[in-house]
Amino acid sequence: MRHSLPEGYYTIVSQASDYVVGRKLAEEFSYTPKAIFTLGTAAEWKYGARSLWEFEHIQDGLYKLQVGSDPVGNRGGLLFASLTKQDDDIVGEWRIEHVPQMGKDAIQLHDRSVGWVASAENAPQNKQIELKALIAYLMEPTRYLPTEVFIIKPAKPEDEQ
Repeated sequence: MRHSLPEGYYTIVSQASDYVVGRKLAEEFSYTPKAIFTLGTAAEWKYGARSLWEFEHIQDGLYKLQVGSDPVGNRGGLLFASLTKQDDDIVGEWRIEHVPQMGKDAIQLHDRSVGWVASAENAPQNKQIELKALIAYLMEPTRYLPTEVFIIKPAKPEDEQ
């Protein structure tokens, strides 16, 4: 089932760890693509521009996702934000699938070939989001690994500064 989301701002949290997904506050000062990580629990992480996601509807359930005002995509099986037009080849269009059996605001993000996967380690903080084939358990209702499921919540840019 497609998740019909209005365009706007959201926070994304890994269901596996309850860690906010975004860019690190301290990044090196170059225009190279910036990695996307699990940053810390929602309770301890102060939301800011680096964890504020903008969802822009493109067509037929596809979205362009931006964090810190930069679009994200696949680079070598890992999720990165593109800071320059030269890196636009990594920018992806993402399908957002609602998985209500995993929670009211639970979603999967994928591009039909690979999806977002958070770390399953005991200490998943500061682990980069990977892009892998997603695994579904064929039962009714279909179940997914918690590392492949994310929780989204609407956010307001003016409240996140």
